[in-house]
Amino acid sequence: MKKSRQLFVLVLLCLSLSAPSAWAGSFLKSNINGQAFAWKGQVILNAEQGALKEGVYDHEASLKLVEEAFHQWLSVPGVDLDFVWGPQLSDGGNTTRTNYREFYDSSLHACYDDDEDTECLSPIIFDEDGSIIEDLFGSCTQFSTMGVASFKEISRQDIGEEATIIKKAYAIFSGACIAPVVEKEGCPPCERILDAEDVKSLITHEA
Repeated sequence: MKKSRQLFVLVLLCLSLSAPSAWAGSFLKSNINGQAFAWKGQVILNAEQGALKEGVYDHEASLKLVEEAFHQWLSVPGVDLDFVWGPQLSDGGNTTRTNYREFYDSSLHACYDDDEDTECLSPIIFDEDGSIIEDLFGSCTQFSTMGVASFKEISRQDIGEEATIIKKAYAIFSGACIAPVVEKEGCPPCERILDAEDVKSLITHEA
């Protein structure tokens, strides 16, 4: 695949369990001049070392789901993206609530220093029990929000082409409502237990 500055189409993925399909926020984002944000060069993804749901989706199966999702986006007419797996996150074997911010928040401003050699992590995180989602969005949200993915940009004083460059993104996918589900006292249970098709819908955004 060729390198590309086409708009990255990995969208906000947030599965509403009251409906059968994935709900998405806007997949297009622009600066104040209406210019769409676009990737600069190759999209490099950095996967964690853990799994979406041990015993159901191990590490390799989890990576395969993400790969299949990206290939679906790349097959859309007019999309010309180049993505590869970069080094895995140095998370000691699993990214959890205790260490995810090392990768989720890492290198944000450094990514935009215009130095091609600056490391810029775009973490793919498998939140097996949903505790990361809960940390981000509040108590019990792991049973209603199954994933989120977006890019991170920074504000620039100079509004122009450089202000629309994307070099960092993230995706967090939760296994909290994949059986076997561990309920949490004080929280409503999953309205729906995700089957294989639901999981694919979550990750590929087949609304």
